[in-house]
Amino acid sequence: MQAYVVLTSLTEQGLQHVKQIPGEIEAAKKLAPRYGVLIDAYFMLTGGDYDFLAQVRAPDDKAITEFVLAAGMAGYSKPAIMHSFTADDIKDIFSKV
Repeated sequence: MQAYVVLTSLTEQGLQHVKQIPGEIEAAKKLAPRYGVLIDAYFMLTGGDYDFLAQVRAPDDKAITEFVLAAGMAGYSKPAIMHSFTADDIKDIFSKV
């Protein structure tokens, strides 16, 4: 499984329907296994360009992209997907530099 960080910011529509967001988060958690995605942690952020951060694992870039697109179909958020590396990955990468 590959590690990813998914950052999302609320759209204008998301702000107008902010009370729907907890339900959208729960729906995304239930949807994740359909794409082979594991959500390890979910955070609300303050003071920056993004409103939420999810630490997730997925089989590959295609699976995480499909999941994020499916989870975001309500139009409440705009996602940014970033491949991330575990501590073991970092050790391996830097041992080869």
